[in-house]
Amino acid sequence: MPGPPGSVGGAASGAGSAGGGTASGAPVPSQPGATQDVNQVYGSMVPTKAAAILQQMTPQEAAAALQGLSTDDRAAILEKMDPKTAAAVIQIMGRAGQ
Repeated sequence: MPGPPGSVGGAASGAGSAGGGTASGAPVPSQPGATQDVNQVYGSMVPTKAAAILQQMTPQEAAAALQGLSTDDRAAILEKMDPKTAAAVIQIMGRAGQ
């Protein structure tokens, strides 16, 4: 559910606006190729570190960040997350048909 411009809730949809960002303050990519590059960064990280970063985001943002990763990469990251947070992310990913 998009919120006001620059809000964290609007970032989850992948529609970044000028000055927008995530809960961590990182800019939201505005181009599909850039989004894929960011997603691959999480896949190349040690799962413990990726999980720690993703837990600082909303579940919607974390689900978007995991999009495009292999099932094995997603599982490795999700198993390192807090169970409640991982469950929320998985539920969002399921609704999105990932």
